[in-house]
Amino acid sequence: ISMWLDHCKTLVPDEAELNHLFNMMAFKSVGEVLERFYGRSVLLITFLLSVLGGSIASVTLMPGKPSVGASGGILGLVGFLLVVGLRHRAVLPPDLAKSIVRSVLFMAALGWLAKDYIDNAAHAGGFLVGCLLALPLSKDVRQLGRYQESGWMKKCGWATAAVLALTGAWVLVRLALVGR
Repeated sequence: ISMWLDHCKTLVPDEAELNHLFNMMAFKSVGEVLERFYGRSVLLITFLLSVLGGSIASVTLMPGKPSVGASGGILGLVGFLLVVGLRHRAVLPPDLAKSIVRSVLFMAALGWLAKDYIDNAAHAGGFLVGCLLALPLSKDVRQLGRYQESGWMKKCGWATAAVLALTGAWVLVRLALVGR
């Protein structure tokens, strides 16, 4: 019977695959809102800088602990939206800011409960970067949803997309070579 159970385990994704799946779902839902407010370039730049901030926090605060995924980038998008939601709550749907705050509190509680499995340093670092990036960009409520990307912002967005694509390709090649 153990042989059959071993075969059944292949139906269940492992932790890294689940992490990637949840990150993709979160990126889609949170990213769509941020992109609608500020455009694709701001979304991509915020994500990449938040990933980097989360990685720096993880390496600095939790050296030697393995970490997977891009959760710092996702939390950076959430942090960006939190600042926007709180700053412009008078003109946004009334429950948006409350919903974001509840999500942040839920993620913090989950991080505390599963601290042995979740890289909270990466989450906090990405979240902080996202909040900081939102401060200068979310000043004018009139720009919300009508944000016009400047030429340099579009170029930065394309460069960021290229970095993300090359990083993804590099990871796929490494997985193929190592054989996972």
